[in-house]
Amino acid sequence: LIAAMKVGFVGLGAMGAPMAANLLHAGHELSVFDVNAEAMKNLVAKGARAATSPADCAKGVQVVVTMVPDDVVLREVTCNEADGLLVELKGVHLSCSTVHPDTSRELAKLHAAQGSQYVGAPIFARADGVGRRLASFVVGGDDDAIAAAMPVLLALSSERVHNFGRDPGAGNVVKLCGNLMIGSAIESCAEALSL
Repeated sequence: LIAAMKVGFVGLGAMGAPMAANLLHAGHELSVFDVNAEAMKNLVAKGARAATSPADCAKGVQVVVTMVPDDVVLREVTCNEADGLLVELKGVHLSCSTVHPDTSRELAKLHAAQGSQYVGAPIFARADGVGRRLASFVVGGDDDAIAAAMPVLLALSSERVHNFGRDPGAGNVVKLCGNLMIGSAIESCAEALSL
């Protein structure tokens, strides 16, 4: 039995919303934030707390998960001097977005300077699979940070967590290479069908 944790979740789109719902289902105490206030309503109805900003979402939590569209948004929710995660976070930032490996490495250094930790943990899954805990996580970061985030990872996936070492960008490398292989396979099939 995994003890309940205080968790924040930023980014409640097609992937983030079912991930956050899985955390509630697992019994974690959850704060949520999205720029679209409507996206928070369903989770609040299930017991989550609606945060007013990424900083508010990170306040007092052990792990904050981000599932945002790209590098620019990830940097903004993390580094905004007024209300970014770094303003309040003392725990672990578990970044599940598909971003450039150097973005993860840069953010890991910024977190370390502020007394928090960063784990790059992009996922292989479609939105329907995320809700059924079928996502595969490819993670990189300090061992103690990954260990601290593991109860959250296991609430999001049925033991499909693959550790690629201490480089916080390692999981992003694997994810981007995987996307390239998937794209290449689709293109190859399309070429074959056109013959």
